[in-house]
Amino acid sequence: MKKNLLQGWRKSFLIGLIALIISTLGIQASDELVGITGRFSGSVIESGSGICPKHSEPILFGSHTICMDTYEVSPSPGCFYSITKSQIETESNISGDKCTAVSVPDVVPWRYVTYTQAKQLCARSNKRLPTTEEWYKVAIGQTDILACFKSSRNDVSLTGAN
Repeated sequence: MKKNLLQGWRKSFLIGLIALIISTLGIQASDELVGITGRFSGSVIESGSGICPKHSEPILFGSHTICMDTYEVSPSPGCFYSITKSQIETESNISGDKCTAVSVPDVVPWRYVTYTQAKQLCARSNKRLPTTEEWYKVAIGQTDILACFKSSRNDVSLTGAN
């Protein structure tokens, strides 16, 4: 009887240990799949400073984090027109290779920009426009504060939304 009890305990312990190892590996694989990297001891929560570039804020979602510009974008100093007054001036700015969109305070926002031009300007700044879902959730304030488990800057998408 004691022998069977001892064997049953060893078997249960071994099964529990294997289940723990498999679960740990599964969680780590799942985290890496959605962009969370780190050690087995857990992912590191990174504070707002350093995740996003200057003049942008992290917006947290369940599956990812994006950096959204704090200010409406304006033409950079490399643009011909600093304040665009027509579609023609925007076209002229975009035709210059050094013209990008920048998010800075106290500057007149870029006007007369089409969706296609906005995508092009974002790409020049290594950013992207937010998806419809991202924009909607940010507009109504429905973001996920628990999604802040990130361990590297590579986990964050940069958007040029304003």
